[in-house]
Amino acid sequence: MGVPQVWKVVRECQPDPVPRFPVSTVLRDKRIAIDVYHILFECGFFNRGLQPSELGRPLINLLHRMKELISLDLWFLLVFDGDNKPAKIRRGPVGEVTQSAGPLDEVEIIEATRLDDPFLRIIHKLLDMLNISSVTTTGEGEAFCCYLQNDLHTVDCVWSNDSDCFIFGGTQILRNFSKQLEDVGVTSEHNKYFNKEKTNFITTVDYNDLVKNHGMLNRKQLLLFSVLLGGDYNTGVKGLGKIKGLKIVQMADPDFSGQFYDIFHDINESNKDAKEIAYLKFQMDLFHYCQTHSKDLFGRNYTGALLHKDKVGFDGWPTIDIVLHYFRPSMSKTFDPRVILSTFSNISHAKGYDKINFQELRTMLQSFNLGNITHFDKWFHETMHEMFLLKYILYEHPGTEDDSHAFQKMMKITEEKSSFVSNLNRKVSYWKVRYNTFLNGVEYTPTSTSTASSPSKTPSRSPVRSPARSPNRSPSKRQLDIMEYPFSMWIDQNCIPDTHVLVQDFQERQAVSEEEERLKQSRKRMSPKKRLNAYKQSNTLDAFFKKSTSPLVSKSAQSQPATPSIPKARAATLTPVKRQLFVADPEVSEGDSSLVITKENEAKEITVPEEEQDDSLVIIDEVEVDPPALPETTYIRSSPTKRLKTVGTPTQQHTTITSSPSITRTAPKLSPKKLPFLARSDTFGSKGSKRSLLSAIESEVDQVVREMNTSSSSSSRSTSNASTATVTTDSSGQKGFNDSDDMFLEL
Repeated sequence: MGVPQVWKVVRECQPDPVPRFPVSTVLRDKRIAIDVYHILFECGFFNRGLQPSELGRPLINLLHRMKELISLDLWFLLVFDGDNKPAKIRRGPVGEVTQSAGPLDEVEIIEATRLDDPFLRIIHKLLDMLNISSVTTTGEGEAFCCYLQNDLHTVDCVWSNDSDCFIFGGTQILRNFSKQLEDVGVTSEHNKYFNKEKTNFITTVDYNDLVKNHGMLNRKQLLLFSVLLGGDYNTGVKGLGKIKGLKIVQMADPDFSGQFYDIFHDINESNKDAKEIAYLKFQMDLFHYCQTHSKDLFGRNYTGALLHKDKVGFDGWPTIDIVLHYFRPSMSKTFDPRVILSTFSNISHAKGYDKINFQELRTMLQSFNLGNITHFDKWFHETMHEMFLLKYILYEHPGTEDDSHAFQKMMKITEEKSSFVSNLNRKVSYWKVRYNTFLNGVEYTPTSTSTASSPSKTPSRSPVRSPARSPNRSPSKRQLDIMEYPFSMWIDQNCIPDTHVLVQDFQERQAVSEEEERLKQSRKRMSPKKRLNAYKQSNTLDAFFKKSTSPLVSKSAQSQPATPSIPKARAATLTPVKRQLFVADPEVSEGDSSLVITKENEAKEITVPEEEQDDSLVIIDEVEVDPPALPETTYIRSSPTKRLKTVGTPTQQHTTITSSPSITRTAPKLSPKKLPFLARSDTFGSKGSKRSLLSAIESEVDQVVREMNTSSSSSSRSTSNASTATVTTDSSGQKGFNDSDDMFLEL
């Protein structure tokens, strides 16, 4: 646990947001020492009132955590706390209680990380069955992890959420292993506010870089800060919190952090009494300085209970023995290197699964109440194979070509995908590996109703349609892969080298598939619209205009010596005329059968020798031709008003118009049985329509009158039969209609 305020100080020194890295990327080729305490705490082993018969769920959590680490082929070593670990103090109901104040019921002294023997035996038994090595130190587990990293250099990183790792000398710390992009742990109360990702992320803390470049507290300052605020072994000095503590430890003159470190870093039995006197003097000097410089140090004058003039020091200072737990943690410095041999599952570059008896592991897990796992065989098969699939791919080396074919029949890469990690601003790629059962003693036969969903859920009908159920439909490639390799798992591409036989086989199949798709697209019929857009005219009139018989041939070409395409006899005929549409009348040789149109519209037959015959048509001149005589047709020339005037009369007059001496058109007689459209009563509708129609008729009559008035008096030469309307001349010489027309206009 350590001092929670230390993580707040670290957070202030880190960039915002705190960088989070995928575990499969940042921990590759790293040796990690793991403080088992925080993993067991996250798995639920420290829940109050937990009985040995109720360890099913915590065991499943621990098993899945081990699977997440082994499935990435990580190198890690589990470190357990020992029996000589000092007791830790947990705050009771009163928040500011110290060891020297209040009764014992307000300060609970517990063995916070020490499990009962039945719990430890079950945990160690599970790890032994999984072939996972571990170390049990005599004292603090996180202190021994820091010792392995800083002193022995056996590991590269320390995995712990305890801030005491900085005090114990750890420089590379890993924390908050979870599926969140935010810097929160699995058990954080803020965890429920963030979305989970599909991969695990972790936060890395480089303590030396924070101290050097970001103003982080150094180790001397952290020691005094932890004692002032209270950590695992004391409740803190009363009245001094995070803000006041930072003001004190960051002072350079006087340097209280350096003075505090000088008192305890070389303490032993011979100088313990002298060190105790120096410790008391340090407390008084610190209190006196705060009294006299309260305004400058804290921003206000504390004249009350905190810095009262009658007090000689702050309350709640721990004893020398308690302070020494921060300087000299209790632990054993002996290390057995056999726990990191390459025969264990938790060591990379080793199989590990060949030492596991899966039948005994199955029996051991079935003896516990495993919660909501309804299909144990399926869950056990999936968990074990996903745990060791990557190790099987990397370290089952096929020796011969036959072994290589057998290996490819066991598993196959079928797909690849990429997911964008926003905080890294890059993509992480994965292989989808389909496989068959390869672990002895972990057999499971999937049924048609089995799916790849979570084993805790009731399986539903498979979404993959079986070819047997649809005999008229051929199975797809994906369906064939599922039938051949029923199990699958996504693996980070960084975990499998590009030279592996599975990767090369997938790339070859992808190249063949892309080539087939390219050929398929090339054979695919193009749509009419695309063909029209892509159409290019392959034949034009350029070849025609290059022929010698064309009237557009240049003079220079015709002045050249005779060629087979230009006969000598027709050279004069094809001479171009400048700025004329038609050429003049040529001298035609006898025997030419060409048809020439002349001015007299006579056709002359001209003969040309057979060897000089040509099918070209030469137009000599334009000839005027009289139009053919049209048949005599008659049509009604009178207007509808004039026709209405004559309706019902015994005789009908006609208009005969002669356009030419040879063309006569006579209008047909109007039948009196059927009235014209304008004179029929059934065509009239409402009053409004009548008015509009009469207005139209009146305007038409006015137009006719104007035309007749403007006509010249010479029209009287025409035949009296040429008009069907009776026209009269008044005394003024103007032409107009008779009385019958006026009667019609009054309608």
